[in-house]
Amino acid sequence: MQELADWNPELSFKHLTNISNTPLQRRPTLASGLPSVQASAVTVPRVLVCHDFKGGYHPSESSQGRYPFSDTVYTTEYLQYVSTFVYFSHKRVTIPPVSWINLMHRNGIKVLGTFLLENDDGKEEITRVLEKGSEGEFLFATQLARVAETYGFDGWLMNFESSFPTAKFSPLQVQNFLRELKSATHALVPQSEIIWYDALTILNEVHWQNGLTLLNAPFFAASDSLFTNYGWREPDLYHTAAMARAMFRISDIYAGIDCYGRGSLGDGGFGVGTALAVIRDHCLSAALFAPGWTFENFDGKDFQAIDKRFWLGDETSDPTAPGPLADYIEVKESGSEYYFYTNFNRGFGNALWLKGEAWLPWSFTCLLSHTDQI
Repeated sequence: MQELADWNPELSFKHLTNISNTPLQRRPTLASGLPSVQASAVTVPRVLVCHDFKGGYHPSESSQGRYPFSDTVYTTEYLQYVSTFVYFSHKRVTIPPVSWINLMHRNGIKVLGTFLLENDDGKEEITRVLEKGSEGEFLFATQLARVAETYGFDGWLMNFESSFPTAKFSPLQVQNFLRELKSATHALVPQSEIIWYDALTILNEVHWQNGLTLLNAPFFAASDSLFTNYGWREPDLYHTAAMARAMFRISDIYAGIDCYGRGSLGDGGFGVGTALAVIRDHCLSAALFAPGWTFENFDGKDFQAIDKRFWLGDETSDPTAPGPLADYIEVKESGSEYYFYTNFNRGFGNALWLKGEAWLPWSFTCLLSHTDQI
């Protein structure tokens, strides 16, 4: 928290390659006449991907890529189904790597960082969250908004998994902090989003509600959206949808799904369609936590085929089982009359070729964006 308090934008200019140079492109609604498997079907309105891959911050995620390279690399390829991308790690303040920001922005996808308080160190530092600056503003709300503006990403997932000391807790003050964070971030970053994670309640307890309830609704009301915990069942979503409709904010609820299972309906993995079908039926949005399961759970073996099966399905899929993600999610168009981008390159390959011979394996998570660094 002290590092965040001391931060100023000038510090970032020592490392310009960490700053995104790609603005968020406008993503239109899928044009009429384009083929879509859900042309007339009800679909999940928004899908958030929470990227929790091996702890985060890997060499392959740098703006210069990873070179030389000898292993299979994880990529997120089915971006036509994704609305928001959250870069997650178990740090206090997680800033998305510039390669992810640029990639997502080119495809019209918002990118959020994570502010996380958890475990014993979170309990020690949570007392500072509500500190005021010299003008009476919430110091850390201002700082987080400035960090997002400086590095070029689109908001924050606010994950409070520690409780306040009893004497320092005020649910109204936490609401005011979130409102100020939302206002400051919206002012500096158009189309930004502040998401509250379902953990801390207005009773100052870390008690996951697995939906929208009276115990987390005030914090949701002060934010742009809510990311629910993963242990919900259909009755939870029924009550969640009823309350969200009463607030005229039903699509602002991201019902969480853990791709590793761990209590999620359908047990994660290729069973995520079970959860998505229920989410769709209640007209809620969805949040996929750790879809890197398609790589990590199989140690990278046959990654492209497994990832395709997860998102799109294939001939090995059980036709009697819930379908893949694509069966439930609205397709989003990447590109518009204002822009179109492709280099027909998946970002990695088997080798760099020199004079007709394989020279070295390679991996770049995005094109080199900062040409002055080449």
